[in-house]
Amino acid sequence: MINSGPEPRIQLIFGSVPECGRVYGEKTGGVFTGKISIGVVLAVCLICLSGVGVVWAIPGELLVGSNGSGLGVGGVDRGIYEICAADRRCDPEEGILAAKSMNATLVVVTVIDNQVDKNRSVAYYPSKIVPLAGDATYDYLNRTVKAAHQNGIKVYALINLPHELWLAKDPGRIAVYSNGKKSDTYRRSYFYRVVPPSLVVDSPEMLGDIKSIINEVAGYGVDGIALNDNFQFPSWYLEKQKETLLSSYDAATVRRFENETGRVVLGNGSSEWAGYIRDNPEIFYDWVSWRGKQVTRLLQACQQDVAESGRQIEFGPHLLVGNWVYHDNGLDYFAIAKIVDVMYLMFGDGEKNGDIPAIMRKCENATPKKIAASIYLNNTASRNALALTERIGIVYDNGARQVGLFDFNQIAWNNLSGAVGKAFASIKEST
Repeated sequence: MINSGPEPRIQLIFGSVPECGRVYGEKTGGVFTGKISIGVVLAVCLICLSGVGVVWAIPGELLVGSNGSGLGVGGVDRGIYEICAADRRCDPEEGILAAKSMNATLVVVTVIDNQVDKNRSVAYYPSKIVPLAGDATYDYLNRTVKAAHQNGIKVYALINLPHELWLAKDPGRIAVYSNGKKSDTYRRSYFYRVVPPSLVVDSPEMLGDIKSIINEVAGYGVDGIALNDNFQFPSWYLEKQKETLLSSYDAATVRRFENETGRVVLGNGSSEWAGYIRDNPEIFYDWVSWRGKQVTRLLQACQQDVAESGRQIEFGPHLLVGNWVYHDNGLDYFAIAKIVDVMYLMFGDGEKNGDIPAIMRKCENATPKKIAASIYLNNTASRNALALTERIGIVYDNGARQVGLFDFNQIAWNNLSGAVGKAFASIKEST
């Protein structure tokens, strides 16, 4: 999950784009006007009168939303990201038992990551594609799956596309912004040091690596595979200029766009190509649409790889939410909903509780098979017991059928294990 700065102030003034993912900041009136509000009020009163921790003061029957559906109704998986407080040398069984004590039914563990500071991709299992991470034991994933299944807990494997592996072979494949700068110019992180999806989907080598990784991971008996958010086009907001830099204006991507759309892009180099595309509305509309199709193609390839693994497991991508994720990052939620098993919506500091109902309601319009809500605990909106309990209630009441908390470290550091246990106990286990 990333936050590159304020959302852009420019707008598309032609055509139409998918509704879902374009609702950031939309206000919906009362945030949560049903029984949850009463529960929160009672809890606050109890704090004032007795100093008792708020989570312990909220009865389960009060943890419902304005439509009265309630946290205790319906099947929802309750997930925690990672199971180690430090590194992957921990005893997986201890982490699983800790998750179980918090009433979790699912853990999400990273299996492929990018160590950007070392310019390398790593695996947390013995992979033939990327090297084993230094902080992982050889049998970490195998022990995790075994311990989880013995305790009735599902395991979802989180894959970051191995961009460092690909960039080490050809640094020139990195995404390029509209000002001609490389995508890691302003922030050097896993989200920005990427090969653009327009090049990944056109590369048998990179698609082959993804397929091999998915086959390896599926062979461990995991219950699901989730793709982290470094599969899309990165963007960057320049605060002083009030400008959003889009990507990728590398030569290979621009030429593919020309060949597949019949458009001609004039100019000499990335910044001139970007300017020509931007200044011609019809071409720009085709550019945004074409980029969205590249992201969807990449996700479709991953979904197909999962299906061809021969395992009956779920697959889904982690998705940014906001006004401009289609325009900026190529996320066409309506197209994505048609091909994946689950859509992970990421809620962090940028999303206020009042924004969540509208975001999830419009995403439901894309008719996805399943919506999962990933709640990030390293932000002020979820860092204390009351705020976390309220946010879990909001995402559930607005359609989430899987709730994941990121992550085990944050739960420990913020003393939230009791709050998580109470909130998760109010959600009936998935059937």
